[in-house]
Amino acid sequence: MLLFSSIHKRTCPKHVPASGQSIIIPVYMLCLVTEGSGWVNIDGRIEKIGRGACYFLTPGLSLELNLESGILQYQLMLIRPLQLQRYGKRWLADSGNLGNFREAPGKLDLDPVRPFFEELCRLYEDSREPGVGREEFQLRGQSLIYDALNLPRVNKDTSGDSGLEESIGYMHRYFRSKVALDTLANIAGLTPSSYSRSFKREKGLTPVEYLSHIRLAHAKKLLSRPNVSVKEAAGESGFGNEFYFSRLFKREVGVSPTIYMKRKELRVAVASCYHYQENLRSLGTGAVYVMNGARYPDQSEEFSHKWIARQLSELRSETPDLIIGDHRHRHFQAALKEIAPAVFLDFTLDWRKNHRIIAELVGREDEAEQNCRRLERKAADARQELTELIGNDSVSLLRLYNRKIRIQGCVNHPLNELLYAELGLKPGSCVPLGEQNFEYPLHNLPVLESDYLFIYKHKVLMEEERVFDRVLESGVWKNSQAVRNNRTRIIPNWIGMSWSPVGREEIIDDLLDM
Repeated sequence: MLLFSSIHKRTCPKHVPASGQSIIIPVYMLCLVTEGSGWVNIDGRIEKIGRGACYFLTPGLSLELNLESGILQYQLMLIRPLQLQRYGKRWLADSGNLGNFREAPGKLDLDPVRPFFEELCRLYEDSREPGVGREEFQLRGQSLIYDALNLPRVNKDTSGDSGLEESIGYMHRYFRSKVALDTLANIAGLTPSSYSRSFKREKGLTPVEYLSHIRLAHAKKLLSRPNVSVKEAAGESGFGNEFYFSRLFKREVGVSPTIYMKRKELRVAVASCYHYQENLRSLGTGAVYVMNGARYPDQSEEFSHKWIARQLSELRSETPDLIIGDHRHRHFQAALKEIAPAVFLDFTLDWRKNHRIIAELVGREDEAEQNCRRLERKAADARQELTELIGNDSVSLLRLYNRKIRIQGCVNHPLNELLYAELGLKPGSCVPLGEQNFEYPLHNLPVLESDYLFIYKHKVLMEEERVFDRVLESGVWKNSQAVRNNRTRIIPNWIGMSWSPVGREEIIDDLLDM
């Protein structure tokens, strides 16, 4: 196999002997001419030098240059062959050679030439930027080497989907250039119409949409760097039109490229019933204002309108740069967008998905991944501690809500997922196993067969509190095993807390303290 070692930019005559003098090649390399013209003698073969010419050179090779132009600029990709051999159950790696890959050095016939040329130049420019991912950089370099030498991929997929994957690889390598549907279909061995249908069926996106996602992902990286303009990011990501790029970027990301560039310094407000402010706190930042437009049972329509108007006025006075809203606040979209650019996140039961979206909007993607990993470790440790603490005892969670008792189920909610899946707690017999929750009237409480009962009172009215007090005197309640053993506990809003990393950590800590 071949490893991409490094990439360098050189200028003649500074790094190349004068015309007529021999050069001995020390390592395997690809040499791409970026500027200049002349002739090169490679082992007695005379080759014309020009911009875009690429040569495969091997150790010990002798060549001579004769330049027509004043200077010659070129880029070198150094290649390190690696040979893997298996001895019993062990694999050993040693320096290999390219004898089995290509018979002779010389000029390469690249198809297409221009995308390869542009990608190699960009690879060099990216190598000068701090923070470039080593794995991505290595893969990009190796892809160029294999394309240049027309080598088969290691462990290449030979299934029926291999053509699609080859075309996707082409998109990733040449997304900065114009990518034609006919070219992709030809790589996949299909007609354009068959290719589009197969692609949509396998990937859930059209080829154009998939290519746009690749380009947008690269544009985000560029916009995160200092001193990169929107026009430069558009051009370097394969978008020929800056204004089209800006419209597409805002539609897909939720904010304009100019806001995205400043995302780490933005004053952010939230309009959410799902504790988005706690997601921001988990990321090491905060919300300048928190709006919650939900209407509660004790609020009249008149009071609700006044309360929302007051919140909008207070929000405006905080002059946020960005507002992050949930799906339940979309009907306030016009009012919120008069105050600041607003992004509304779709509803999902996967709290991690929206946590990562919020993190991207404020430039804290690394913190989001750290939060997810830390929570996985904390939940795994807590699961073992809780097993030792409560053994096989069962747990149920009740919510007093709008003249009802709501019993949380085992699925379809971040809290249910945390309690019964991640922490491995045993649900009480009253817990609905295949539902998010089940509700009962306050006066018709079911038998509560559970060793532990956790109770959350949500915006309880005085009338409901009196009814609940009567429930506490009923035989159904008093005969509950958790009540008899004094294992009931009033809890904070675990249901809301479960939508953010910091809230989930607090729930785990509460459980370990019981």
